[in-house]
Amino acid sequence: MVAKIGDFLGRRADGDPGATVLWRGLDKLAFITDTFRIFHPILTTVP
Repeated sequence: MVAKIGDFLGRRADGDPGATVLWRGLDKLAFITDTFRIFHPILTTVP
């Protein structure tokens, strides 16, 4: 899933995703997580 977020197409001949693709995916996932926390602060607070 992280590789897909990092723009890995996943075709048969593509092979495994590399470090760059995984890094891009993790960076985008961090951005998505931060954005969610900004717009939904009640759901992310710990009691």
